[in-house]
Amino acid sequence: MASVFELDSPALADPLSYSGGERYTANLFWSPIDSAALGVEVNYNTIETADGSEGAGWRLEWVGRFFF
Repeated sequence: MASVFELDSPALADPLSYSGGERYTANLFWSPIDSAALGVEVNYNTIETADGSEGAGWRLEWVGRFFF
């Protein structure tokens, strides 16, 4: 999955307001046995503020689900 956003900030907006960014996501789910499922998701995000500052970050999430 991927998404991109861009905002038009008003001239008097806070300099730290969002002006744009990108997000990329990949996930994988695996069911090793019928009563369990395991998953992992990786996100990479970028952001730009109204004053032109930029930043980026990674996020890793995982999940385990067991059926009784």
